Amino acid sequence: CVALRGLPSGEQPRIPAFLPDGRRIFFKPLAITTDVFVGSIDGSPPVKLAGVMSDSMVTFGQPGYLLYVRENTLLARPFDGRTAQVSGEAVPVAEDVVTTGPGYASFAASTTGTLTYLTGTSKADLAWYDRSGKRLASLPTPAGHSSDVVLSPDGAHIALSARGQGFDVWVIDGVRNSTSRLTFSSADQVSPTWSPDGLRIAFAERSATSVSLKVRARSGSGAEETLAANLKPTFVALWDWTRDGRFMVYGDNDPQTGLDIWALPLTGDRKRVPIVQGESIQVQASVSPDGRWLAYTSLESGKAEIYVQSFPSGGGRWQVSTNGGVQSRWRSDGKEIFFLGLDGTLMTAPITPGPSFQAGLPVPLFRMRVPGGPNAPAIGNYAPSADGQRFVVNMLRDEAAFSSYVVVLNWLAALRK
Repeated sequence: CVALRGLPSGEQPRIPAFLPDGRRIFFKPLAITTDVFVGSIDGSPPVKLAGVMSDSMVTFGQPGYLLYVRENTLLARPFDGRTAQVSGEAVPVAEDVVTTGPGYASFAASTTGTLTYLTGTSKADLAWYDRSGKRLASLPTPAGHSSDVVLSPDGAHIALSARGQGFDVWVIDGVRNSTSRLTFSSADQVSPTWSPDGLRIAFAERSATSVSLKVRARSGSGAEETLAANLKPTFVALWDWTRDGRFMVYGDNDPQTGLDIWALPLTGDRKRVPIVQGESIQVQASVSPDGRWLAYTSLESGKAEIYVQSFPSGGGRWQVSTNGGVQSRWRSDGKEIFFLGLDGTLMTAPITPGPSFQAGLPVPLFRMRVPGGPNAPAIGNYAPSADGQRFVVNMLRDEAAFSSYVVVLNWLAALRK
């Protein structure tokens, strides 16, 4: 904690790992980038690690290598622990190393030369599924890691984030069965969210030092409009745009209270309003179609669970899930809440309309094989149709995708061959 507090607020760290001297720390910024930084517990300004582009956290491998993942390949690159500089070329160590979301990968190295990693395919594609889990139709899928899947109000288009060199927003036309790229920038554009009329898409543009909320026509025509600029780089994600067009709901990381949920009014002074705050983690918020209720995930009990409270006042609170849950979604008439159980099972809870909130017991629909599992730090791997009878799912192609742990007892010997 001392090390993290010592870093300037402009670089919010995540996925830290110590260098061999025990005083300096590798980390990646909270904004999704391929950059890696080195900070210090003495509070000196962090510096970017030149020449390294990593999709994952990095770690030091004895006697002098930097280990990290790029495009599912585990790489080892000569690294001087004293100067914190790389040299030479990166050498592949293992292929098909599983990544579980932006910045996370399944590998570890000991100080005695043992390396372990999880191998398998993390390739996924989009398709329609019915409530029993039967695959109904494939959808064109942009190349790269996809997440943040959201369906347009008319059900004809899908917006998502796809990672190439960085993250961009793409639109899938379900009628023409085609894809088109919506955003083009050196910064990452993530968290697409549909306008109530389905003609525009809002998204977050993130760098290591700032965040902006922008909106653009679904067709890609015209210029981008900036809704909010120079938000803190601790910004987590844009989650919803209310049906009445009055609010955008998003997450932010507060150093005192953790991950909180906020609403940004789109009229008046546009001063943000806290909706859910606490010392726990509150994420993945969605507003009911009638604008009265907010569903979200909280870890306050020690396990991720789905809760509902009134919106935007925040009065009352009800727990919907009974054994863990993430990624809540409303049916378009508000009569069901869908969410993922912690084992990846798609669940549904019936909602009884009325002056107060009433939810029935959740029941399972089918198991999803989502990239990284349901707890991966993505906004969403699925979206329900308006009537809740079909689901667009970003599903892994292989039933046994994450089945093989590999342990290499002397990985340096293999590297030198």
